[in-house]
Amino acid sequence: MPPAGLPSELLLRRPDILEAERRFAASGSLVKQAKLAFYPSFPITARGGTTTDSLRQIFNSDFGVWSLAGSVAQPIWRGGAIRSEYERIKIDDRLQLAALQSTVLKAFGEVEQALVAERYLVAREAAVTKALKASIASVEAAREDYAGGTGDALTLITAQSGRIGLASQLVTLHRLHLDNRITLHLALGGDYRPRK
Repeated sequence: MPPAGLPSELLLRRPDILEAERRFAASGSLVKQAKLAFYPSFPITARGGTTTDSLRQIFNSDFGVWSLAGSVAQPIWRGGAIRSEYERIKIDDRLQLAALQSTVLKAFGEVEQALVAERYLVAREAAVTKALKASIASVEAAREDYAGGTGDALTLITAQSGRIGLASQLVTLHRLHLDNRITLHLALGGDYRPRK
């Protein structure tokens, strides 16, 4: 059984959560880029950190002012298209956030189900093991009675059949327990033991 106090950060190793988180981060970057599209863009420095000719022309002539005005007006002329693209990207960002939240909740649900199944299977295995021990004692008693002539074959066969059924149940429960351990391992995104 995993120890008490496992941190929820273990789930950050899960590939589905990593993918959803990266998608959300990428959509956040697109929102920032879309927001920057509202502002004019022109180079103000050249190589070596010096000013560009276009920036000098802005301060030295009327032509530069018109050139700058054209650069500033460009987002305004395309404002409707830029605004609708920005809104679309913001909606996609919200969808990616919802997908991330859904993936995280699903992961917590899978861990919870595996832990509940673990407790159930441990208790069920213990009960079937106890019943199997009693059944083995019952088979021995039926065999002794049959060998001593006081019991009949039907009682012996019924006791043996019950023992075989319980042994089969125990094997099935053991397999389900192992399957659940694998499920828990996957739900946690790997082993819960600290690395050495």
